[in-house]
Amino acid sequence: MRHSVCQSGCGSMSHPPRLKNFSYTGQYRHFLTFCSEHRAPILIKEPVFRLFCAQLRTCCDAHGMAADAYCVMPDHVHLLTRAASATAKLQSFMKNLKQQTGWGFRKDFGGRLWQRDYYDHVLREDDEDAAVIAYIVNNPLRAGLVKSPLDYPFWGSLTWTREQILDFIGGIREWKPSRGRP
Repeated sequence: MRHSVCQSGCGSMSHPPRLKNFSYTGQYRHFLTFCSEHRAPILIKEPVFRLFCAQLRTCCDAHGMAADAYCVMPDHVHLLTRAASATAKLQSFMKNLKQQTGWGFRKDFGGRLWQRDYYDHVLREDDEDAAVIAYIVNNPLRAGLVKSPLDYPFWGSLTWTREQILDFIGGIREWKPSRGRP
């Protein structure tokens, strides 16, 4: 049975499938999507967004990951990560990111922040960073929230400025995440 994925990438099953015989350790790039608990539209509230960005930086530093692009939507996050070392572990990074942001949210606001799991896509060599970043940055446009990425304040990168990203993706055809593996 294939795992069904909604448009934002948050699955209908509690555990999205992971690649068999793949350790998720090493210098890989990952496209990630994770959703707020009950898809509550709370992630773009300024204190929640600031909490997410602060913990993203802390967890990237702690786990040898780079966040080349992120877009925080009202009820989900898209994130492009790049492991900086052969020992970087995606699953440890994601566990820590969701735990730390979830703990901060519970302490400040009460309740759960995240759904239990996340959707991951290990990028292949032929998946171009610019196309994946364009997909991430243009998510608010596809959702009808804004007419230009410049109008949406909840996206960015820990490695580039917003202006550098827009220059990098200018005119690039968007990447589309696959809905399954052969």
